[in-house]
Amino acid sequence: MADAPSRAPRILLPVVLLLLGGLIIAWPLITGQGQTQPQQPDGQAADPPAETPTGAPADAAESIDDEPGPQPADDQSDIAADEPVDGPADAGADAPTDAAGDQPPARTLRVRPVEGDPSTWTYTPLGGLDPSADQMEVTFSLRGAGVERIRLAGYRIEIGGTERVIVQEEAVQPLASGGARRLVPFAAVEVAVGGARVPVFTAGDRPAWRERAPGDFEAIIEDADANAVVRLTRTYALDGYVLTLTQAAENLTDEPLDVRWTTFGPVELAPYGGATNYGGDIRRFRFGYAAPNAPGFVAGQEYIASRDRAAGSRDKVALRYAPVARLWPNDAATKQGYELVWTGVKNRYFGVAVFGLANGSAPAPVLDGVDRVNRVMLDPGAVLKANTMGIQLVSSAQAIPPGRTATTESGIYAGPLSREIISDQPAAAAAQLSSLVQYSFGGPCAVCTFQWLAHALIGLLDVLHDYIAHDWALAIILLVFIVRGILHPVTRWSQIRVQRFSHQMQQMAPKQKKIQEKYKGDPKRMQAEMAKLWREEGVNPAGLLGCLPMFMQTPVWIALYASLFFAIELRHEAAFFGVFQMLGNWQFLADLARPDAAIPLPASWHFTPPLIGGLYGTITAINVLPLLLGVVFFIQQKYMMPPQTATLSPEQQAQQKMIKFMMVVMFPIFMYTAPSGLTIYFISNSVLGIVESRWIRAHINKNDLLETPKRDPGKPGMLQRLISRAEERQRMIQEARGVADAKGPTSGALGARRKHNQQRRRGRGRP
Repeated sequence: MADAPSRAPRILLPVVLLLLGGLIIAWPLITGQGQTQPQQPDGQAADPPAETPTGAPADAAESIDDEPGPQPADDQSDIAADEPVDGPADAGADAPTDAAGDQPPARTLRVRPVEGDPSTWTYTPLGGLDPSADQMEVTFSLRGAGVERIRLAGYRIEIGGTERVIVQEEAVQPLASGGARRLVPFAAVEVAVGGARVPVFTAGDRPAWRERAPGDFEAIIEDADANAVVRLTRTYALDGYVLTLTQAAENLTDEPLDVRWTTFGPVELAPYGGATNYGGDIRRFRFGYAAPNAPGFVAGQEYIASRDRAAGSRDKVALRYAPVARLWPNDAATKQGYELVWTGVKNRYFGVAVFGLANGSAPAPVLDGVDRVNRVMLDPGAVLKANTMGIQLVSSAQAIPPGRTATTESGIYAGPLSREIISDQPAAAAAQLSSLVQYSFGGPCAVCTFQWLAHALIGLLDVLHDYIAHDWALAIILLVFIVRGILHPVTRWSQIRVQRFSHQMQQMAPKQKKIQEKYKGDPKRMQAEMAKLWREEGVNPAGLLGCLPMFMQTPVWIALYASLFFAIELRHEAAFFGVFQMLGNWQFLADLARPDAAIPLPASWHFTPPLIGGLYGTITAINVLPLLLGVVFFIQQKYMMPPQTATLSPEQQAQQKMIKFMMVVMFPIFMYTAPSGLTIYFISNSVLGIVESRWIRAHINKNDLLETPKRDPGKPGMLQRLISRAEERQRMIQEARGVADAKGPTSGALGARRKHNQQRRRGRGRP
């Protein structure tokens, strides 16, 4: 038993670090963030099922007699009314009642269908796919003048491929009736005019919106006599990665009207990663908000719902058991008076958000006119995790005088999750949309991934790549060098303290064993003799605190891990200047964001592990770097845990075997489908750790730092002084009690205390 303290630091430290590392990797599995829907390469959404055109030639537009997904029964309901949008809304459904309780005559309103040949039902896209001219191509939908698809010009799905990354696309669910239910990004769903709710998604089997110019659309709401009541316009303008959407409602009557818009926002992105979806489903719903009466605003918080303020994961948002569930405002936003600035969705590398535009001297560019944000599902009857979700925006009611127009403006960012790129978009930068970029897996480990630290590490990585290494793999290795160099004084101090304490305990082990045998029947005497031995040998219990600084370094390595995982800079980047691709187009380390793929396997050999497939992904190749990582860990174990001079107990031997198994076998297995950039980081960090530890041990041996000078027995140490003070205080208390018992209750220490209190009262003028 005397040998146990010397083993504790060596056993405790690796176990804690392993548990922290395993928790980071396994957290998506623990929280149920598994694969949620079929994936295409690069995380793109699957192609929608084909629909049979009705009443149109094969090359013309199809019939659009479908519905815009579930919609709320009224502006305050969280439960959707699942009704097809194939005609005018029930005008009297939401009409107000008068004082007598009688409902006034309902006004029958409808959207005017677009006339003409169905072959002309096409809209002109904005932008293009030439990266030298445009950042993205926006294709518009016939439904609600929304966005059918957004493709990024500068980002391809596969290395060397021609297909571009799609960040927004219509989600389609065919219906047995022959139509389809759809989530169309940024489409207008309905407009409430007074007491009438008018669907503007479609006009029966025809479009409701007429294109006046590229990106400029118009719809007319009319009454039962075909008299125009409201003119609606939606205008898109493209600038870089930002779409500006201007919505206007013009009152064409001679009486005031109240108008409220209901539109779709962004539709969630597909999980990034294709078959190798390492890390699970890490998609997020995000919000930025403005604090009232503040010069700036707090942005980037994941305030999702009143019962779960900090939950932003896709799965937690899905677990709101309603087709339409309110996300904003939650209880905290209502109580504190927060104003919405932006809301969006993201996956690992890309994000889409709708945000407010700067308005004069306003302290924050609040999202204009948005009163409520809902989560909607494409199929209310499907399994939650297998469903497609989107955001719905409900505006506040706008009072429009006769002949006047009410206008709202908002921005839409659709692009890579790069703070540098977002900062180059003035409108997005003004809304502090850079907070959409997060280097964190969420969960309990989110506390350790300090975002300021993660962003600083990414900034340093960019500098190393742009000015020194010019290769991302080398930049990762240099970054590990720098971080270990900065932390080296703490590491050296910690290892010296731990090894010194372990050495001292080994030296005292025989003496401790003799004391235990000699005083095994007298625990108090044994404790006193042990304390005396520690004083004589100069052993300080504070040596156990040498592990603490090493634990304090853990957030740095967790932040570095998360930064490399989410850094879009590593996507589609080959390691070591693409030298392996020069050898017959070998795909080894061709993409630092994916496994190294040293030996690709035939498709028939692809394997998805049961239970953990959502976290682990599909094994599509023999990856060499995780195997090399296991070898490095084995060497590290052999070096860091040499044979002990004393015999270990069976429990200690079992603990050491468990640690070796976790480090050498389990951890490389966890990392088998991890991005190769992360594996390079772990290998370089472990190799440098071995070298650093060897140097520290040489430094300890050279300067004889394991031995501490013996204390002068006549000069008490800190522990001895504390014990002496405690004994002296106990002696004084016992003497005072003895005097009090002999002379009465008013004498001795008690009498002195009372006399002292009386003198203090007299000094304050009290009787």
